[in-house]
Amino acid sequence: MTLLRRTTFLVLAIGGSLILPSISFVADVSATQTDDASLATLEMLSKEFEETEETYGAYLFAIAHYLLARDPDKRIRSGLRALDLSIGAGRFVEAERMVERFSEDFPRDRRLQEFVSYRYGHGIMFGADIAPCEERYAALVQNVQYRDRVLFLWAYADVLQARPEEAKQRLEWIDGSQFAYGATASEITNLLRKGPSFDRKHRLPALMMSAAIPGLGQAYAGHYFDAIQSATFSFLLGGVSYLAWKYEVVERDRGDRNYSLPVIATGVFSVFYLGNLWNAVNSVNRYNRYHENIFYHGILSRFGVARTDRDYFVTFQYR
Repeated sequence: MTLLRRTTFLVLAIGGSLILPSISFVADVSATQTDDASLATLEMLSKEFEETEETYGAYLFAIAHYLLARDPDKRIRSGLRALDLSIGAGRFVEAERMVERFSEDFPRDRRLQEFVSYRYGHGIMFGADIAPCEERYAALVQNVQYRDRVLFLWAYADVLQARPEEAKQRLEWIDGSQFAYGATASEITNLLRKGPSFDRKHRLPALMMSAAIPGLGQAYAGHYFDAIQSATFSFLLGGVSYLAWKYEVVERDRGDRNYSLPVIATGVFSVFYLGNLWNAVNSVNRYNRYHENIFYHGILSRFGVARTDRDYFVTFQYR
């Protein structure tokens, strides 16, 4: 990157919040001075910054192009590019503002609003921001043009949040004969119907095992370190409690008995014993959750087409 480009990027990054409003103001008062050459320069700089993975710098030049351009088609193209770049840079506040700009600048273009909503929803979903993504999808699912894609991506969000029934239902609504990934959707649906396949552990047996022999429930769930720890401390504290009662109470005369140490030792042992029971149940939960996560992670990987097929899912053309 040349010194000029590095300097330009530094100025834009530091003063971005001041520069963009200024560009908007200049665009309003001096529109006649904005020519094709300057717009072409902004577009070129944006592409060059993107090629060197300076995504935020590329976004700044793209939004400058959007604000300065007068031709609606050019504005839409640069605006959509700015939206993609802001999402790619992880600048979701700027992305949301870009969506608002489209609503303000093209209030009558319903098709554009829906397209931007889809694009924004797709981007923020893969940025792990699920809630606003689902709000966008809920508004788009009635549109035949987006319906199958929205349902497919929405099912991904459901699986990501461990909601297999909702995911299965959305996938079943997809028209497999029209959807480019109908076979993949059917395959995922069948896997969700079968559910995780592993030797599931149960809490009641684990609880009863650890109640009888501390640590046995943890061993049943495959957590052997927890089992050894629970058994060791339970028997150690139980032994201390037994000896305290034996030497401080049982083997002493009535008037010489000391109940303080036995009571304290018994209290400590009881707390740890109950903790052992809780840990046994928790071990079973962790075992089952771990194997369920493995299953759902495998399901999520099958949605990979939503991220790798840029032509279909991301750069779907507006016009």
